[in-house]
Amino acid sequence: MSKYLPLSISELKKATLKNFLVILSLLTTFGLLAIAVATLPLITDWDSIILKKVHNLQSIELDQIAIALTQTARGIAITAITSLLSIGLVWWKQWRSLGYVWLVIIGSGLINFLAKLLFHRHRPDLWVSP
Repeated sequence: MSKYLPLSISELKKATLKNFLVILSLLTTFGLLAIAVATLPLITDWDSIILKKVHNLQSIELDQIAIALTQTARGIAITAITSLLSIGLVWWKQWRSLGYVWLVIIGSGLINFLAKLLFHRHRPDLWVSP
């Protein structure tokens, strides 16, 4: 057996329970933070303070870096990066890693979609963008 697989049913059950509890705690934390952001003005005020401080640091160079990062996070770039990574993982027969990559891509897309659908939080408009 592979060194990555539990050797017995008992160990498999323990690993599954541990993973379930980790995922449950992370989802619970995310849910509590989402509720806090949606209902507590303190969180929104804190958000605005940080955004204003970051905005005060603006420069042409930092703006170009931010634009480049934003462009990288768009669907076409993520599709290209994921495709290249997937091809490499298939080439090296790293099936488990390939599964993790696709789990993260699909899961993050689903969480992003559901969060936008559920929370309806508008982007802050603290200043006029050019």
